[in-house]
Amino acid sequence: MAAPFDIDTLIFIFAAVVFAVLAIKSVFIVRPFERGIVERFGKYNRTLGAGLNIVIPFVELVYRVDMREALLDVPSQEVIT
Repeated sequence: MAAPFDIDTLIFIFAAVVFAVLAIKSVFIVRPFERGIVERFGKYNRTLGAGLNIVIPFVELVYRVDMREALLDVPSQEVIT
């Protein structure tokens, strides 16, 4: 009884899946109101602008920072001058 897949086919499928995962993880989209902070091995590397960006997966970590103005409602206080 023959196996449905030989070893070469399984290796090819595994390599294709690994390549697809790496390709998907390397693309990072930053929205127009955000900036992306890139850390490589835990140290600041660069700042990403809006748009499509490429990062090194599993080496670089991206943090999103919202650059929109935020309203903070502070109640009135009595101040000694």
